[in-house]
Amino acid sequence: MSAISKDGALSTGSVTIIYLLLRIISVHANLKNAAYRLQSEKDRLKSACEAEATILLTAPASNNVVATLRNALSQALVQNTELKNRLNRVHDIADLADVSSVGPTTDAVSMSRTE
Repeated sequence: MSAISKDGALSTGSVTIIYLLLRIISVHANLKNAAYRLQSEKDRLKSACEAEATILLTAPASNNVVATLRNALSQALVQNTELKNRLNRVHDIADLADVSSVGPTTDAVSMSRTE
């Protein structure tokens, strides 16, 4: 019994086998595509996890930087307060009445002579 009859037509069994082979090829292609997508997603998730791990590993270092910056800011604020207090003491000690008795500056004297 032949798959092709004398008039060139395929037998029903042959058509069924060809249809099944085409379906198998289609399923195989779909499975390959799904495997490729799964591999891509696995690689993407792996990269994301590695990036997150890197961030977590560098977080203590950034915490140290933040602590150092806070300490420096605190020291600067203390120094600023001390300098303001010193400036206020200098201002309180200074006798501004003596400043006006010094007389005009040399520039003012020289300008008045040229006029």
